[in-house]
Amino acid sequence: VLEGQLRADGTFEAATLLTKCGSRYEAAPEDIEGNAG
Repeated sequence: VLEGQLRADGTFEAATLLTKCGSRYEAAPEDIEGNAG
């Protein structure tokens, strides 16, 4: 789901992107730089 506005030139400018399963798009904790684990 996108939230935003249709611009005058016909393009859509998204302000928010909602995904069905957000955890699929997040890095696993062990993949985050600086994690001591």
